[in-house]
Amino acid sequence: MARHLRFERTDKRKRPYWRDERVLGKTITDRQNEAVLIIGKDQWTRQEMIEQLRCGNFQAAANLSKIAHKLQVDSLKQLTGKHSMEDLFAERGCGVMTMFVLMCAQEARGRDPIAYLHRKPDEIVTLSTEKHRVVKQLAASA
Repeated sequence: MARHLRFERTDKRKRPYWRDERVLGKTITDRQNEAVLIIGKDQWTRQEMIEQLRCGNFQAAANLSKIAHKLQVDSLKQLTGKHSMEDLFAERGCGVMTMFVLMCAQEARGRDPIAYLHRKPDEIVTLSTEKHRVVKQLAASA
């Protein structure tokens, strides 16, 4: 390790010394604190996505943010209240992982993501199957 870098390790509960800005660089450290998932007033940074949502798919989060902006929703609650899973799957850029990020966000806010699906327990299928159904329905109506 470079001798010119001094790292203080006084409290073991703090992050490990290698996450120090002097090692990672300011740009990377700042990116960790940028909001990557933005659904109106509900926002999560990269770090919060990992810690609270337990999901690290930042591209899917960015896609969900674009969809929420396009739909002009003010919050996660409004997004899930006004728009069904089928509505979101019909939007360009919304795939299985985007829906997974949405479900993780719901869980982080104390809501049941399965209840959002509006399916009886014996009618639940994979998100991939749901997406294929929506795509097929869109193709038939076009």
